[in-house]
Amino acid sequence: VSARLIVHLVYNDCMTVHNGSLPHRLRAEWPNYLFVLPQLVFFVLFLAWPLISGIQISLHDWKIMATTQRFIGAENYVAMWKDATWWQALRNSFSFTAIVMSVNTVLALLTAIVLRQRFAGRGFFRLVFYLPSVLSVTVLGILAIRVWDPQNGILNFVTTQLLGLAPIAWWTPRSEMLILALT
Repeated sequence: VSARLIVHLVYNDCMTVHNGSLPHRLRAEWPNYLFVLPQLVFFVLFLAWPLISGIQISLHDWKIMATTQRFIGAENYVAMWKDATWWQALRNSFSFTAIVMSVNTVLALLTAIVLRQRFAGRGFFRLVFYLPSVLSVTVLGILAIRVWDPQNGILNFVTTQLLGLAPIAWWTPRSEMLILALT
């Protein structure tokens, strides 16, 4: 694919005039927003909200049992910049990161070089090194089958036995994309 073609496609897509009113476009595109919604919820719950809360806490003299917290602005940051222990911890963190990344990279490259050579048991060692990445996908597939199976799945057990509803055929063409989006 040439760079000229990519620029042409991106430029034409950006310059496209969308006809119709905003409510009409939103109504037509709402399934797209539904697919993004679970990731957005997890992003807000587990990244954005803790980050904002951490910044808010850092700007206060935080006493965990107090009913109100005293706002002190950047005093915590000023104290941190003056603290020799914090600088030592920062140096230790960077040193540890540099050493671990270097050692891991060198070991990974040496392992790759060794496993390219022909020797007895090479297939076994390749399997041992590659198995964790394949196994996780396999386990997730088995779990998905166990949960969403229409006859013996955990979800249908909950809906039929505990809630008293009729069994649901989860693996239909209409529901497959929803299941994939939820998992």
